[in-house]
Amino acid sequence: TKLILLDSLLQEIMFGSIRQLTKFRAPISTCFATVRVNSTAVKSEVLPKWDLIAAVCVERPPYITPALSDMENNMVQMLDNKEFEESMLNDHETRHKRDMEKQERKKRGEEIDDGEAVVTALDLEDSWKKTAEGFTAASRTTPADETADLKSVKRKMDKPLRLLAKYKLGTEIHWDLPFIVRTESETLKDTAERAIKQRVGDNLDVKVLGNAPWSYYKYKYPKHYQQKTEKVGAKVWFFKGVLMNNFHDDVAIDLEEGLLDYQWATRTEMEELLDKDLYKAIDNMLHEEEEKRNVIIKISEKKKKKKKKKRGGA
Repeated sequence: TKLILLDSLLQEIMFGSIRQLTKFRAPISTCFATVRVNSTAVKSEVLPKWDLIAAVCVERPPYITPALSDMENNMVQMLDNKEFEESMLNDHETRHKRDMEKQERKKRGEEIDDGEAVVTALDLEDSWKKTAEGFTAASRTTPADETADLKSVKRKMDKPLRLLAKYKLGTEIHWDLPFIVRTESETLKDTAERAIKQRVGDNLDVKVLGNAPWSYYKYKYPKHYQQKTEKVGAKVWFFKGVLMNNFHDDVAIDLEEGLLDYQWATRTEMEELLDKDLYKAIDNMLHEEEEKRNVIIKISEKKKKKKKKKRGGA
């Protein structure tokens, strides 16, 4: 009898634990089911589509050094004075010093054996001055500057120029860099190189620098164009290119059909012609130039004057 009771007790314990486990099985399974449903829902969302565009900022580097600013001239003058004060006499100055000592000895009546006729340091200086009188420095301006030829790369020789093209999209006309939409199985650099050849022809020898873009910009299409193309807008990746053509060669631009015009523009001209957001994106990849430094200096000077006025008022 005791054995029968013990066996029934063990069975009750075992079946009771199984019943407790089955209570938790349904909530756990339903929890995992909701996770699966949510994960499939995320995957089913359609991401917005954008056109990927590569644009190239083709730069003609300056051929002559730019004129020094007032601050740079002051710095050069200071360094020249410092070098003059701390340096030793050069050969010409030493020769002039010996000539002066000989003249003093002659005045005192001392005999000096000069031998053959001696050319003094002052004689050399006179001959150098006569030679320099026949020298005329080349002009810093060119015929392209005089005629304001915006299509010539031989103007503004002391400043870099960038190539701009005039586009007509629908009824709107605007200036932009040479750009083109990327195609499948094409890297962005390949797209950038294709943009130059397709937009402005094969006559330009342009070296695209690096494999990665230098700047980035995006914009949205109008709603009617979004519906037509099923694209939200365009993401533009900017590359930098350097014009490698020989200076003496005339650079011929063969515009693609549909482009209206082109010009080689300075930085200030770019700021006037380009869209504000577009110029800001391009400006991030350009090196600092004299005209921009002058603007920065003027702004800093104005800030200093305002601070002085505030201190004086306080």
